[in-house]
Amino acid sequence: MASKLTYGTDMLILNDLSNTTNSAIAGLICGSNNTGSTGSNSLISGAGNNTNTGTHCLISGSNNYSNSGNYTAIFGSVNNDNAGDYCLIVGGTAGPGNTDNTGDHCIIAGTGNSFNSGDFCAIFGNGNSTNSGYRCLICGTNNTNNSGSDCSISGDGNKGNFGTHSIIGGKVTAASTKIAISGTSAEADDNLISNTSHGLTLNQPVRFTTLTGGTGLSTATLYYARTILSNTFAVSLTVGGAEVDITVDYSVANFIGNMVNHGNFNVIGGEDNEGTTGSWCNISGDQNYNNSGDNCLIAGDTNHSNTGTHCSISGNGNHTNTGNHCSISGYNNYSNSGSRCLISGYGNHSNSGNHCSFSGYENHTNSGGWCLISGNGNNTNTGDYCLIAGSNNDTNTGDFSVLTGYYALNTRYGARVHAAGRFAAQGDAQHMILVARKSVLHDDAAWTALTLDGGTAGVATTLDIQADSVWNFSVKLVGTTQGCAKSFGFNIQGILENDGGTTSLLQSNVDTQYDTDDTDFDARVTADNTNDALLIEVSDSTSGSDTVRWVAVVDIVKVGFPA
Repeated sequence: MASKLTYGTDMLILNDLSNTTNSAIAGLICGSNNTGSTGSNSLISGAGNNTNTGTHCLISGSNNYSNSGNYTAIFGSVNNDNAGDYCLIVGGTAGPGNTDNTGDHCIIAGTGNSFNSGDFCAIFGNGNSTNSGYRCLICGTNNTNNSGSDCSISGDGNKGNFGTHSIIGGKVTAASTKIAISGTSAEADDNLISNTSHGLTLNQPVRFTTLTGGTGLSTATLYYARTILSNTFAVSLTVGGAEVDITVDYSVANFIGNMVNHGNFNVIGGEDNEGTTGSWCNISGDQNYNNSGDNCLIAGDTNHSNTGTHCSISGNGNHTNTGNHCSISGYNNYSNSGSRCLISGYGNHSNSGNHCSFSGYENHTNSGGWCLISGNGNNTNTGDYCLIAGSNNDTNTGDFSVLTGYYALNTRYGARVHAAGRFAAQGDAQHMILVARKSVLHDDAAWTALTLDGGTAGVATTLDIQADSVWNFSVKLVGTTQGCAKSFGFNIQGILENDGGTTSLLQSNVDTQYDTDDTDFDARVTADNTNDALLIEVSDSTSGSDTVRWVAVVDIVKVGFPA
């Protein structure tokens, strides 16, 4: 055994003349080609290891170096740089080793991993880097960038927890073009960032990871892609906002555009998923992106864009919840712009009213509130509290209405319409049921018409008939005064025609079922040619000032045949 350059107090160099420089108090160097314990109570062993400058430190293995923090350890091969206290680096290979614990209480293990600058952090696996937030974990392979605290990244090729308390797992494929770690620059003359085949899409969230030279951009700011060309793009501070002004050229402007949690308390898992800018969100599955609202979920395949809060998208090819408390599932469905809405099925879209639902196949357009469309090829609830079901039905413009069957059409308030097909035009062969009502003070002998909503007659509240169509109708009419002191009942049948805009009553028959309490009351139907409508009217010939609540159920069979 030989020793060399032994100095300091209570120190020792053992084994080989190639070991040198133990200036530590109570230090030990052993093995081969090891050197440099200047901290106290430190140990270097193995081969080619050097440099304990912190106290109570340990280096062993091969070609490891640099414990500058206290109470630290490096093991394995080609590992270096514990600058924080209470840190550990282990693993490494003959190729890239592990480096750089600058935060305290940190661990790096595996091979080719680097950079714990936050405290209480760990990196494991291969080719992972950069915990700059506190209490963070990166494991797996080729994962980077926990800048928020209390975050985790695992899997393969995942990048970027910029918010706190967030998780990214899964995989970004090697062919992904939305992560630029080299070859990107930015120019002040046109505000464009250059990267060949960058793969970004309009309004996609972008975070810059490295900026060299230049002014106008920041690694701490969330941007949105705009002015998209194949090899260049600009960025804005808001979705659809103005271009950010780059005032001096950047020689390096590397960025991340997928597998990024920008908000807090988020999870991204699966493959090729990206972009949570809201908080308390989850993205899983394959090729899903963009939770910008809070408390949102995207799952399945190729789904995107929850901009409202408390929203969910699942299935395949679905997108765009801009309203709050909304859900889209199924295939190729999109656009809940109203709040508390649901779209499911295939090819359904456009809930702009609130509390609306789509299901089935290729249905669209709930613009009224509290509406439902299901079935196939149905569309357009513009009234509130409406339902369309069946196939190829469209246009509920009246409120509280229902369309069912095949090729039904409705423009009236509170209607229930059913068709089993058509001759040529929508609604030219259908059955309708309507309820008319009116509370009438009979203080004169005038005839008073009932309406579908009980109020003043209007476009949607009259019993209008389309041009070139005929109705065979029946009316069941009942009325009563307060406390049922006087009650009345009438049945009416008739044929109403609209011949090219001229509306007339071809036949009608009134059957008085009951008027024993007061025989001065009567009922009739008339044709309103001005408004092309059927009028159901009531009267008290003696004007006894009774207030009567009248209700009529109107059952209509309709046929249309334009000239």
